[in-house]
Amino acid sequence: MEKGQKKLLDSSEKIFRELTKLNQEDKKGKITKEDVLEAVNEFEVIFDRLYGGFNKRPKFPIPTTCYF
Repeated sequence: MEKGQKKLLDSSEKIFRELTKLNQEDKKGKITKEDVLEAVNEFEVIFDRLYGGFNKRPKFPIPTTCYF
């Protein structure tokens, strides 16, 4: 195996381990009342009261991009 290839494989394994660890940490947390209130506040800030929808474009986001 070439030196560059080994370095790339080592790097990808390290990235994979870190992403796995982050994913496991996310599952440990619980959603608090403060988390919900923060999300609601963020939606209130970007909601267009005059024309409806959120922000400028896209006016009505794709459901999969709306992580509420």
